[in-house]
Amino acid sequence: GSKRNLVLSLNWKMTKPDFNFGTPENGKISLNAVGHNPRWGDYSLSRDANWKVENKVIEVHWTGLAKFAQGRLATATPIETAFNFKVLLDKADLIGKFMKKVNGKEYSIDFPEGSGVMPKIVMGQ
Repeated sequence: GSKRNLVLSLNWKMTKPDFNFGTPENGKISLNAVGHNPRWGDYSLSRDANWKVENKVIEVHWTGLAKFAQGRLATATPIETAFNFKVLLDKADLIGKFMKKVNGKEYSIDFPEGSGVMPKIVMGQ
């Protein structure tokens, strides 16, 4: 028998994209994986993404958790992911926060509104 196993579910729903960022569109993707292999031991991974596009504004919310029993990705607590941002196409502006939390320490970059404004960076706090 195989020393690897994986149970994976992937669900999505979206409007019919036309790649015109002025047309209202939205979507959702959800991924859940649970498995075991020699490199990571028991592991689990989840990701949920929701987005919408309207009036040349792209808004994205991406969250997730990951847990690995062994290997380089093994941590005492689940690794958290949270990306919440907007892209204002007409203003060429990115607003939002991109964050990973590993063993309770946050690693993130936060872009405030306004093109050219310096982002706030957090490294392991």
